[in-house]
Amino acid sequence: PAPAPYKAIVVLSLNGGLDSFNVLTPHKSCPLFKSYAKERDDVKLEPDEMLMIDASSSENQPCTSFGVHHKIPIFKEIYEEGLGIFFANTGHLSKPVTKRNYFTETMTQLFSHNTMTQESYIVDAFQINEPTGILGRMLDVLAAKNITVGPIGISTASTILDGDPQTGRKVDVIPTYGPNILTRRSFIPNTANGIDEVKENLEDLNGETGVNSGIHANYWSQNLIDTWNKADELSVLLQSVQLGTRFSGNLGQKFATVSKLIKTHEQRGVNRDAFFVSMGGFDAHAYAKANLDGNLPVVNSAIQAFYREMTDSNMIDNITFVMTSEFGRTITGNSGGGTDHAWGGNYFLFGGMMRGGRILGEYPKSFGNNDPTNMGRGRLIPTTSWDALWYGVAQWFGIDTPDELKDVLPNNGNFGCRLYTDSDLYHDGKNSISGCGAKLMNFDMGMFIGEPRYLTGIEQKRICEAAIQLVSGETDLASRCVIIDQKVIVNFEEKDFDSFAWNEGEESRRLRVLQNGFTNSTNNTYELRAVVEINVGNSTNNNSTNITTQSISPGKIGNAIADNLLTLVKIPNVTEFSEISPYTPTPSRTPSAQPTLSSAPSGMPSVVPSSSPSDMPSRSPSG
Repeated sequence: PAPAPYKAIVVLSLNGGLDSFNVLTPHKSCPLFKSYAKERDDVKLEPDEMLMIDASSSENQPCTSFGVHHKIPIFKEIYEEGLGIFFANTGHLSKPVTKRNYFTETMTQLFSHNTMTQESYIVDAFQINEPTGILGRMLDVLAAKNITVGPIGISTASTILDGDPQTGRKVDVIPTYGPNILTRRSFIPNTANGIDEVKENLEDLNGETGVNSGIHANYWSQNLIDTWNKADELSVLLQSVQLGTRFSGNLGQKFATVSKLIKTHEQRGVNRDAFFVSMGGFDAHAYAKANLDGNLPVVNSAIQAFYREMTDSNMIDNITFVMTSEFGRTITGNSGGGTDHAWGGNYFLFGGMMRGGRILGEYPKSFGNNDPTNMGRGRLIPTTSWDALWYGVAQWFGIDTPDELKDVLPNNGNFGCRLYTDSDLYHDGKNSISGCGAKLMNFDMGMFIGEPRYLTGIEQKRICEAAIQLVSGETDLASRCVIIDQKVIVNFEEKDFDSFAWNEGEESRRLRVLQNGFTNSTNNTYELRAVVEINVGNSTNNNSTNITTQSISPGKIGNAIADNLLTLVKIPNVTEFSEISPYTPTPSRTPSAQPTLSSAPSGMPSVVPSSSPSDMPSRSPSG
């Protein structure tokens, strides 16, 4: 077969938490600007500090005009040339969540630099493929298809490039200005160059296997010789490359090295490269506006030079550039004129084949506390996951089948059809989401459980895997499934009510319990109710045009699941599935008498978290 065409993914990680709602803002002509200006107050961009972009071709956005920070005009230029896409309010998610359930459904250390950085690199919420990264897993799949790959970190290694350790593939870490070659200064500082004598001794020491050699010594010696030779060859190769664009500064030099590596892909024998570049300094707990005013011109200069070099060398169609950060920052400022750690943020992608000039995702419709994404202080719950962003990029890179996509993005099924395909992102995209397109159904699933707790994320996935299997058996159709909501119904005897409330040790907790209204208890079994979303897509026989509503009716699917689910899924303490019926989300006119509870670390049920802001992060991953 013909060799795969060359493609490269270039990731720029802006570390510290980019204040990205000052990178992409509502324009002054948009009614949302009033809310933005009120909540951001001293840290807002003034109208003369933003460059207007047209978003009229973007679906479901609150503005037809947005503003780009005036210190990074290259984003406006690339966007208006139709090659750039903004992803709005994007970040780490294990599933779609709301203000009511994010605390119990998000099993990670929110707002932590280290944890959220790793989450953005691994994109594997339940750590199915630990300790690999999103780019490393892509390269694993491609290498298994005999495509030559190159994982390269510029100046630093990163988890994002790590693949399965069993493949034995190493990540190349190349210094900012290109490979280091071995000279006498490598051993004796401040001496003249000339390595012949030292090199001869090193070759004698590491070049032979003797009777006293051991496996570890041999491995070390072989790696030294391989690295030495590779660095020398690469250094000579990159020195032969002439760039037509001037790159300035440390970040610019990193992108100069990336440019040289891309332009020498044929000599290196590589079909797919994955590059990682980073820049720190964005943790602006004070002087947030000054932070962006100082840092963004550095980013702008580097990206501008890289974009020019790729365009002028006719390589722009072969790359996808992804700018990320571990999280966004609070909409409201703090007393030091800074902003604090938050969650969702806005990020930028570009490439020559992109269907650009659009904003994807869901930009907030308000910055006030009443917005459904606002946890308080403008910590915004992401409405778009890292999985959604990377799904289409992976397809463009050559990850074709549902099984391959599951290897690369093991949690993509937890987002139903809330993903962006290569057809959504690229002019030459050809893929869709398996299991989407024919019908969306929601079911209210009841089950009896021996303790008051929610289903874990892994248990939810197991239920959905079984449901998908059953749908396929009933209809010969692909499907996707996610549990979008849960509630535990706990019934208490009236005589035990005061004892429970006072044991909590909180009068306010007691009042909230009273307001939610427990009913009388008959036993120690609790009912857990879950809303299950099932998307049904095309069949393997491409006969979706002949699908009738009755053939995939909620009743038929619900009965198949109810009859078989308990035998297919073993969940601790679940004694039976009590009911599976079509779900109708009709709001009640009166408060519910069946409160939703979460499983607190103490083992005691607690009322669902308040929507008021909290300074405490969520729990660490459960593993």
